[in-house]
Amino acid sequence: MRTSISARIERHLCAILYAASRIRIACPPSFPFLPHRRVLLHQLHDEMADYMIRFVTVKRDNHDLEKVLNKLKELRERYLTISLDDRGTLMNQTYAFANQFRYMLELAMTITKGALLRDEFRGSHFKPDFPKRDDEHWLKHTIATYDPSKDEPVISYAPVDIRHLKPMLRDYVHAKRIKAKLENIPDNIVLPL
Repeated sequence: MRTSISARIERHLCAILYAASRIRIACPPSFPFLPHRRVLLHQLHDEMADYMIRFVTVKRDNHDLEKVLNKLKELRERYLTISLDDRGTLMNQTYAFANQFRYMLELAMTITKGALLRDEFRGSHFKPDFPKRDDEHWLKHTIATYDPSKDEPVISYAPVDIRHLKPMLRDYVHAKRIKAKLENIPDNIVLPL
């Protein structure tokens, strides 16, 4: 059976593209990022995890949070040029991870920007420059939305409903139990407390 010329050309072109996709440029890890260098997905993930663990955990400061936000933007740009080691078409875990990593980057940017804008001590997160909880300015929910025309999440705020439970100071230094008192509960509602 003879195959058409276009089918043979297509097969050869596919073979050439496949071979070209398997070429690796050997650069030591100390080299700066070069646009023609293959970007490995797991390398991006490791960089993101390193920055998030070092600078966006319990102790935070604005200078480091700005640095992380810029690094995440750089990782997002580099993500556009990733290459996948696994080229399989059936149950390709690398492809699935690459798809999920895009959303990991956006979520990391949301967490980082929300932390950067919140200048206070709240719960288990603190900034040494802001040692006190500030309910007057920061007793509110942080809301993040995605706008494709912007390079960062858009942060807004909504008030916290404190009609039934007033905020109380948590004191982690002294181990004393304080029982919260519910307020403004209608008489016909019986709670199992």
